[in-house]
Amino acid sequence: VVFVDLGNPSKNETPSYWIATRMEVGNACISHPAHGTKNWERRFSKDALDSKGWKDNWGLFEQFLP
Repeated sequence: VVFVDLGNPSKNETPSYWIATRMEVGNACISHPAHGTKNWERRFSKDALDSKGWKDNWGLFEQFLP
């Protein structure tokens, strides 16, 4: 799973990427405070994503390289 923040084009910001396995994202959704409520949305702040160690986690793709 890849989360992308495209940045602010007026400030010429570069995109940010958070890369995780589907299982890691699923566990994060289950532990989210909205889990078990009628609110099905899960919104994660940049700080929350950064704290999980997912930012620029390109190493997850190494298993797919020749």
